[in-house]
Amino acid sequence: MGDGRQVHLINLLKKLWSQHWKRIPEHLKAISNSTFATNVFTFIEEQPIKFFNINYMSRHFQLTEYQFREIFKKTFNTNFRAFKQTILDHYETVLLFEKKLTPGQIYPMLNYRNLSAFSRSFRLRHGTSWQNVMRLQMDIS
Repeated sequence: MGDGRQVHLINLLKKLWSQHWKRIPEHLKAISNSTFATNVFTFIEEQPIKFFNINYMSRHFQLTEYQFREIFKKTFNTNFRAFKQTILDHYETVLLFEKKLTPGQIYPMLNYRNLSAFSRSFRLRHGTSWQNVMRLQMDIS
């Protein structure tokens, strides 16, 4: 492959990665710049969502669940569950409103068992259904 094509391919891959929906938002990355935080962010962005849990992550980092929770809380100043919910909320927003995917397409991507589970979770966090939020978004547009 020629140098020009290789540079073009590298730039294209960087652009695609920057637009990938699993990117951690910069305001969350600013919370901590420790090695542990960087490794956690890389794990979240690169591993399937189904592995974004205490059990799998503690094994991946070769820590007990207790140790992982303690280090996580010290590093991020919040517990793992709250942080995970913040990330999933961000992913929902990106997929629903930026990528314009339907909830039927989104729920398996975010590892919900079914559309009903996604809908219940959305309603609990937002106080309204995703259908109402989508209607409001269309009215604003």
